[in-house]
Amino acid sequence: PFGEVVKQLNHIYDLSSEIQDEELYRLKLTADFSERSVDNVLETIAHSLGIGMKREGQKVVWLSRNGIKVSPEIPRP
Repeated sequence: PFGEVVKQLNHIYDLSSEIQDEELYRLKLTADFSERSVDNVLETIAHSLGIGMKREGQKVVWLSRNGIKVSPEIPRP
């Protein structure tokens, strides 16, 4: 599950992450990223799952599939 992947990334790369779309927790990912840079890993995950991601230092923000922040006030399509 994506939530578990994010926890592992936070631990391995000393990151803090924010998942802005609850639907991302439903996504599944299996991968081996041994010997890869943190930037390469984050970009590969975002591209593979078709989701948005932005990184500012050690903070990673995972966005919805269309890359737009989803807030409770905005109805989802």
